[in-house]
Amino acid sequence: MTIYIIDTNIWLSEFGLRSPMACAFLHYVTIGEHKIGLPEIIEIETIKNIKENLYSYRDKCKEQFGFILTIMGKLNELVLPSDAELDKAAKKIFERYENLITRVKIEDEHLRSSLNMLIEKVPPNSDKNQQYKDCVIWQQSKSLLKNDNVIFITNDNGFYENRKGNILAESLALDLKTFSTNLIIKRDLQSAVDEIHKKRMSEKIILDAINKKVRQQLTDLVSESGYTVGEIIYYSLKQFATENHNVICVKYELKYSIICFLEEHPKDNDTATSNGQVNINLNGMLESDLVKDRAEINYHEEGDARKRHSYAYLQGISFGKINVVHSVMKEI
Repeated sequence: MTIYIIDTNIWLSEFGLRSPMACAFLHYVTIGEHKIGLPEIIEIETIKNIKENLYSYRDKCKEQFGFILTIMGKLNELVLPSDAELDKAAKKIFERYENLITRVKIEDEHLRSSLNMLIEKVPPNSDKNQQYKDCVIWQQSKSLLKNDNVIFITNDNGFYENRKGNILAESLALDLKTFSTNLIIKRDLQSAVDEIHKKRMSEKIILDAINKKVRQQLTDLVSESGYTVGEIIYYSLKQFATENHNVICVKYELKYSIICFLEEHPKDNDTATSNGQVNINLNGMLESDLVKDRAEINYHEEGDARKRHSYAYLQGISFGKINVVHSVMKEI
């Protein structure tokens, strides 16, 4: 198992791990049975900064709305969250990842060792830049090396050799010599994802989960014309990580042979195809109904003429005011 420690600057830049890249990262962490290390000081700092950012974004919305209202003269009321609602949202930022998180409490040993780093002016400190907080994060990260390998994801130059590049500062690397496990540093989630073992859900499990419902859908379309749905002759499955790290979205195309049970000698090459998408959890269970985009039936009629029927499915019709829901995916 590997523990990924994500610094505050990454939590903020990836919107609380709700960006497309973060979706992919969390999927690989989950399916690979890894963990996210959360030093207490990062948790405190992240909540504080997210709260301040939310206040700032809301106040800018109010200001910009006022400018537009001045010109337009009349607008629908702008409803924005209160301080209490924003505080609650900031405090809940880590709740969605509770099953992945390994928390690291601040211990006296971390504080004393951090003070020594500060006095010695070793990275992440420098002659003119004292970073006690970052020293504590380093000491908390080291404590996880007793049992596991650690990947520390941070864009803070203080941890890098000569405060630039992608190599861990030499003094910090020497600080790890006594451990049998490894600590590797990465600049961003993309760098971590590039090297993580990209395990994916078995296509057989996905196909088994989708096939029954798609087959029934196509059977309903072709049975009145005297056809039955046969074997799958082609399929395409594209997997997408979602903001729920326990669920993937699958965009699929399944093509089946169809057989006319009214004919003594059925024709070959009669087919039925379905395209759509569905959410599936990592146990292979459907988390949503099929969202059908299109179905197409190709079959012979009298005189061997080919006939095609296409069916398009309209999704997401809404009337009146609707809530806007955040949704993001990343192909994996």
